[in-house]
Amino acid sequence: MLSLIKDRLQNSTAFLHFATVTRINATVITATGLHVSIGDTVCIRSTSTDEEVLGMVTEVSQEEFSIAPFRYVEGFKTGDQVYIDRGGMHIKVGKNLLGRVVDPFMNPIDD
Repeated sequence: MLSLIKDRLQNSTAFLHFATVTRINATVITATGLHVSIGDTVCIRSTSTDEEVLGMVTEVSQEEFSIAPFRYVEGFKTGDQVYIDRGGMHIKVGKNLLGRVVDPFMNPIDD
């Protein structure tokens, strides 16, 4: 019985693990507290505004890792949280995409 409960808890998303931003500038965010790999997509969340920015892990050491944010990080600060984005980057292709002009994240820019 206990092993069944343990298995359910380990596979649950109720416990989100996060890292903490320790250094930040316009092009690189450094964080500590997660086990990540080069190329992982992460979400940086502002603890003061709840704004979120996606980024990619570009450097990993034993104690910290670096993130290249995918857009401006104005307003973000040390102490903000970083989560692994399990969804990754997925692009849905279909007839609605034909003839559209989009940015690298598939947001329309031709409106």
